[in-house]
Amino acid sequence: MNKGRHRSYAATSSSTSSTATRTNIQLVCLVHGEPPSSCFKVTIGNHEDGDELRKLIKKINEHDFAKFAARKLKLWVVDIPYNSLNISDYNVDIVNVLHGREFPILCKVGDIFTEQPVKDHIHIIIELPALNEAGMEGELELKKTIVKFTETTQQFIDYIDRQAKRSKVSLSSIDQTHLDELLNHLQFRRATSIITVSSADKDFDERFVWDERNEDQHAKDVKDDHDQVCRRGYMSYLSDNISISSKFIWYDPKPKKDLLNINDSSLPYSISGTTDVLVMDESFYRVLDYRSGIQAGFELKKEVQDSDTNQAIAELIVTNLVSNHAVFIVLTDLNNTWIFYWLTNDNLIMMSRTNSRDALAIIEMALAEDPKVKAATTTIDINFPIGMRCNYFRRLSNLQYGEAFENEVEGLDLFLNRPKVNFEFEDDIANMKDMFDEMTEKEITDWKIKRALRLLEDTPGFQLDKNYMDMYS
Repeated sequence: MNKGRHRSYAATSSSTSSTATRTNIQLVCLVHGEPPSSCFKVTIGNHEDGDELRKLIKKINEHDFAKFAARKLKLWVVDIPYNSLNISDYNVDIVNVLHGREFPILCKVGDIFTEQPVKDHIHIIIELPALNEAGMEGELELKKTIVKFTETTQQFIDYIDRQAKRSKVSLSSIDQTHLDELLNHLQFRRATSIITVSSADKDFDERFVWDERNEDQHAKDVKDDHDQVCRRGYMSYLSDNISISSKFIWYDPKPKKDLLNINDSSLPYSISGTTDVLVMDESFYRVLDYRSGIQAGFELKKEVQDSDTNQAIAELIVTNLVSNHAVFIVLTDLNNTWIFYWLTNDNLIMMSRTNSRDALAIIEMALAEDPKVKAATTTIDINFPIGMRCNYFRRLSNLQYGEAFENEVEGLDLFLNRPKVNFEFEDDIANMKDMFDEMTEKEITDWKIKRALRLLEDTPGFQLDKNYMDMYS
């Protein structure tokens, strides 16, 4: 600082000498911690004291200082160039760095400023009192809640956008690229295994005969004019040769083309389709729930090719997401090729190929309900690894949305991790797509927020303010 500063601020030995002539003094003030651009000027008589100066400052900043009594304001006398470093730093030491001294409240302004202070300098720094600690915490929590809610709403808007852009892949036509995307997303790896069958004492009664018809046209028996079966369909062929528990049934899902449809946010795309044959729990079948009771699935081909493995693996993943049970899939031509697929606890998709005789025994053992046989298939048996297969629906719930939903918003977690919920936004969004071109950006955003709020309103953990809801109703 220059020496002139000390002459300007020096108090006189007699108060009458500095205040005998009444005049106005203009002071540049700045709230501690605010940038210089927020400074303001006050004009006050040199005969007024520090308390009057506080009242004037509060009046000028009536709105911002409404929470504070004038007597709580602390004034510091400084002489700082407008562009000084550290001037806007809330943590700066006012005394040692800014060379400030507290304004004696009972002193006259003219006793502190014996002459008009330097222009383009800050003359008074105002130190505001600390808010009540509990009030500060409450205000902070409110701000955090608002921020979290804003972030959550934005996440739902982003989710709806992703739903609108999501592609749909059919099980029957899934290619290697889509399968790799699915496996990488779910962090699955593929591995091979050998299933040892010690005593396969029976085989299929005959070879299955395919003709020029499509595979699914071979499901039912072909009958002659006398209503006698002249050629078995594959449903009868499987049920005649493979013994399963009385609690299970053979089911032909072909009429239900959407049986294995899934549109879960944890998957990189929605999946549609069905498979050829299912073994399911009869109790679920009786209540018309054809998904939850699936035990095993069969994908049938006249001739199994390498590309068919994509479909089989995709069906394995989907069935283990929609069923309550640990499902295995069999890819077969019903003759020489039998390939088994199942999931393990260490994120592996296991694959094993065998002949028809061993395949028959494996299927019966894997589906056995006899306690003695089942015990051998569910304990750790390196010779029968398919008996240790697992279901992956819980894993899907834990993967909800990847990066977008890895957050600490409890209500959002509750919403996304609800058991077996498929978010069917496609129809809703499809109905709006045609209108988006005619809507403004604000109208589109408001629609998305309103859609998200409708979801949040029904979500455990969120109690939305009615006025906030009404903004978008």
